[in-house]
Amino acid sequence: MSTSISVGPRARCAAAGLALAALAVGCATPPPPVRAGQSPGYAASAWATLHRDSRNSDFAPLFATPALRVAWAALEGAAMWVGPSLGPEGHVYATSGRGEGTSHLHAFDRDGNLLWESAPMRSLADLDYGAVINAPLVADDGDVYQADVDQLWAFDANGAVRWVASLRDAGAQGHFVTPIFSKEGHVGGITTDGKVLFFARADGALVWPAFDLPGVGGPPATPAPPGLLEGGLHAREFVQPMWNLIFGREIEVANTPSVHPETGRIFITAGGASPSEGALYGIDTTPEGPVVAFAHPMAQGSGTSPAISPDGALVYAAGDDGVMVAVDAATGALVWRAEDTAAAASPSVGGDGVVYSTTRGQGLVAIDGRTGARRFAVDFTPLAERVLAESPERGPRVASVNSILTVTD
Repeated sequence: MSTSISVGPRARCAAAGLALAALAVGCATPPPPVRAGQSPGYAASAWATLHRDSRNSDFAPLFATPALRVAWAALEGAAMWVGPSLGPEGHVYATSGRGEGTSHLHAFDRDGNLLWESAPMRSLADLDYGAVINAPLVADDGDVYQADVDQLWAFDANGAVRWVASLRDAGAQGHFVTPIFSKEGHVGGITTDGKVLFFARADGALVWPAFDLPGVGGPPATPAPPGLLEGGLHAREFVQPMWNLIFGREIEVANTPSVHPETGRIFITAGGASPSEGALYGIDTTPEGPVVAFAHPMAQGSGTSPAISPDGALVYAAGDDGVMVAVDAATGALVWRAEDTAAAASPSVGGDGVVYSTTRGQGLVAIDGRTGARRFAVDFTPLAERVLAESPERGPRVASVNSILTVTD
């Protein structure tokens, strides 16, 4: 047994409610629109989707200060697994997953006032609890695309439903893990059972027949810990699927694709030819539909969401073994590999090309994105020993970094 302190910068971390921090000196004027490294279709906002941009960089080109204060809080009593997205007009969009009788998509203004939310869930025909693992995708026209366990929804910025597309009717049995835009401007993504689906933004019509990735599901699942997310934080029927998603168990795809801002090539980690294998796929969209451009072998478990370097030359991802690889975005050839990185938290890429990752131990590591050389590493164990009271009954004091890193200027 041990006593632990958890260090969790952004996503994949259950938290009761949503809290936004503002600069202590105040921020009366919102930052100007940002489009660096962004593919067509994404909102010109500071954070338009799960990993901020189509490159999955988790990099916000904003100056930050440690002197922060909580400006407002909302959604008390709701577990949250992904960070909020920002609209071009300053709206803040967040998702939850408490289940029947509650709403699962929430829109706030920059002062924390609730603007609108989706209709409360009565059945799976409504926006359901699966929204909790899908960040809102905000488009350049302000529309919001939201996925759940079996559908993709299109809302306008005022909360009106524009259309709803059934993933089951399109040929998938799984769900998205945050939708994306293709280079053609279609909206869709890759489902947990490996189906590549895209829909027309105008009316939700399926653009191409479902394309099935060649891999299979991941390793067998383990039971979710007893008591996880109880007390109304989360719909009970989605706890085990969430647990499987976090560790890439049973499902073929457990991550969000990245989209190359220039070529439009889509990258995703997924299951390989057997449950003990994985792959990093490069996928191109053509007039006839998606095709696999390359498949780079990786460890089992679907790995992490891939991230693209600022110059678009390399793609980074880590497998279930904690080994991060950098592959050529054009050919899929291995450029470098680095040991002891996170197996379940996506790499983050700074504006200078440095790649940041949590480690399989108690810290984080910075890696030169071009060469794979380690820049520095931080172990948070001394922090745990400093702030946690010593207790012989509870054993050693440890730290764990349990989330995705956000990089700022």
